[in-house]
Amino acid sequence: MALIDRKRRRNSASHTMRVGMMLHQAASRWQRLANEALSEVGINHTQYVILWGIHTMSIEGITPTQVELSAYTGTDVMLTSKSLRTLEELGLVVRVSHPTDTRARCISLSEQGFSTFHQAETLILDVEQRFFGNADPLTLRTDLVPLLSNTAP
Repeated sequence: MALIDRKRRRNSASHTMRVGMMLHQAASRWQRLANEALSEVGINHTQYVILWGIHTMSIEGITPTQVELSAYTGTDVMLTSKSLRTLEELGLVVRVSHPTDTRARCISLSEQGFSTFHQAETLILDVEQRFFGNADPLTLRTDLVPLLSNTAP
């Protein structure tokens, strides 16, 4: 009974909730569902985002450094570093010395990382379908792009 009351209160309160709080809750729910699905291939959502960034940048002909990858994915530099360390331990990424910057390392997917990324991509597409349902992806992107590029504090 108490669980039903909590759900009813949360649903009835959603019309008074601030948009930022709703966005936070939606993002938390998305990440939870993504993590559940990605556990099948032994990675979490943040690690998937890192693999996605490496893969996408490599398609564009870029072998990124950690800083470039962090900027590309919008992931905190320290979180990127920690995730890369774990992905390297799992054998999914390879880091080699940068040809001109002795402080930097170039990052690429290993064969296993490439395979894991494609398996994860299939899982994420399924989560997106379940999470967003019949919402039009183009409309969602159109609405989200200005929010992601907003430079206001």
